Amino acid sequence: EEHIIVQFDPKDADLKEYLKYIEIYFNKISLNVVTLIMTEAGGDFTKIHFVNSVMNQTIDENVFH
Repeated sequence: EEHIIVQFDPKDADLKEYLKYIEIYFNKISLNVVTLIMTEAGGDFTKIHFVNSVMNQTIDENVFH
């Protein structure tokens, strides 16, 4: 397998009504996050796949104003 997978399961009963779990997939070599999957209690999910990631790039402070 080419990824390390970490799964988070909610403990809070109110949160469990909406969220079943979150999975984060890390590249085994770089340890960068490559995919994030949030699965809802009803089975629907949101999948975010990170491509062309740039790490530790300098960002001008004016971007945040």
